[in-house]
Amino acid sequence: MQCLRVNGRFFGSVTAILRAVVLVVALAGPSSFGDSPIVRAEDLGYATIELKSGDVLRGRVVAQTDSSITIEHPELGTLTISIAKIVRVREMDQPPAPPAVAVAPPAEMPEPPPADEGSALAAPTPPPAATDPNDPRDEVDVDPVRGAWRYYASIAFAGEFSSTDEVSIRAAAGATYETKPFQMRFDGEYYFRTLDGATTDNNLLINGIQEWTLGETRWLFFAQEQYQYDEFQSWEHRVSLYGGPGYRLIQSDAMDLTIRGGFGATYEVGVDDWRPQALLAEDFSWQFTKRQKITINSSIAPNVSDLSDYLLQGAVEYALAVGETRRGLALTLGLRDIYDSSPPEGSTHNDLRVYGGLRYDF
Repeated sequence: MQCLRVNGRFFGSVTAILRAVVLVVALAGPSSFGDSPIVRAEDLGYATIELKSGDVLRGRVVAQTDSSITIEHPELGTLTISIAKIVRVREMDQPPAPPAVAVAPPAEMPEPPPADEGSALAAPTPPPAATDPNDPRDEVDVDPVRGAWRYYASIAFAGEFSSTDEVSIRAAAGATYETKPFQMRFDGEYYFRTLDGATTDNNLLINGIQEWTLGETRWLFFAQEQYQYDEFQSWEHRVSLYGGPGYRLIQSDAMDLTIRGGFGATYEVGVDDWRPQALLAEDFSWQFTKRQKITINSSIAPNVSDLSDYLLQGAVEYALAVGETRRGLALTLGLRDIYDSSPPEGSTHNDLRVYGGLRYDF
């Protein structure tokens, strides 16, 4: 029994010596023992592997063959490396440390403003949204209760001083008031011209319209008024009143189209003439860029007792804003025409006017 024990100790010592020799050969690398490092997974544990490319890999050796070594890399996972690519293998006493990750210190949060007693803290106000300079929408918001007033004024001037002295002026102004169910608009324009000191044109036109929207629909009721003064027409003063339903065919940020139909009457003061009339009208506006807008208004009002007797009106205006917003100065071009199919004696059928000038919206 003692001999067996001695023999067992002897063989155990021989085995330990052989394992140490194998480890030394593996750690010596190809520079001392050839181009193929000889390693055993159970002997290396954690190792550093230097490659011929200059890269260095560190990880736990999980498998080894005559042609490759497989390691578990802490970042890259399982890697199988060809023996032909390895320069040296070195044993590590402990696992490789994981890569350091920089952690930014937490940002200091601003202290909330003190709240009044008995009230909750107010939610922070979100930053204003970025605006697109080509966005055609208007900058003025409409308060659903108080509404919003908008105004404009326009002026055009022309003169000729040669063999004859001629001066022509066009002035216009308007106001719009809007709430969610109600809109109101007034526009006025005045033409005046002199030739060699004598007045040749003296004309004033004022339009007013009120619209009541029916709930959340596009239907509405309207009332419309018009007053015209012309020093050189036999009627001199003309007043028209209309009312009825309407419908908004198009209603968007950039384009609006509203049609109206109803009944009313026109009274011409100078000739004491009443005309009971029907009315069909449209209002169209298109803000096709941030700075450019076109407006078209037209109407026809036939005499209900004689359809060949009618009053036809139309107006077109183009506006080009000088700045980057719709509010402010703009250049305008436009025309206005009023045609009376059956004018009284001493009056003309057509009253056509073309203009260009400056407009200011505020």
